[in-house]
Amino acid sequence: MPLPISEGIAGALNIYAREPNAFDEVSRSVATRFAPYAAVAAANMYAYQDARDVADNLQQVLESRAVIDQAKGILMERYKLTADQAFQALARVSMQTNTRVRKVADDLVRTGDFPLG
Repeated sequence: MPLPISEGIAGALNIYAREPNAFDEVSRSVATRFAPYAAVAAANMYAYQDARDVADNLQQVLESRAVIDQAKGILMERYKLTADQAFQALARVSMQTNTRVRKVADDLVRTGDFPLG
């Protein structure tokens, strides 16, 4: 039975029997009526997974933002930079070392080392 989940997501309800021709018209009718309920369960599973992915991504962004802000603070205090200048320094080192800004910031926060770019 096809499951009408949502646009871009296809599904099917497969029902098996141990004997050939085990399903009559009544069985097919019951399966047809049950399919939309199964589709709701499948759609909810996809929606839940999408929500979890968004939450995980937001958590990573927040963690990255915190580390970057900490690194900016270190650079601002150490070199008397503005917040924008500190971020530009992180970005410059990131480009020169081909390393993500978050990694450059994390290294600075953990070790105190910052390769001036």
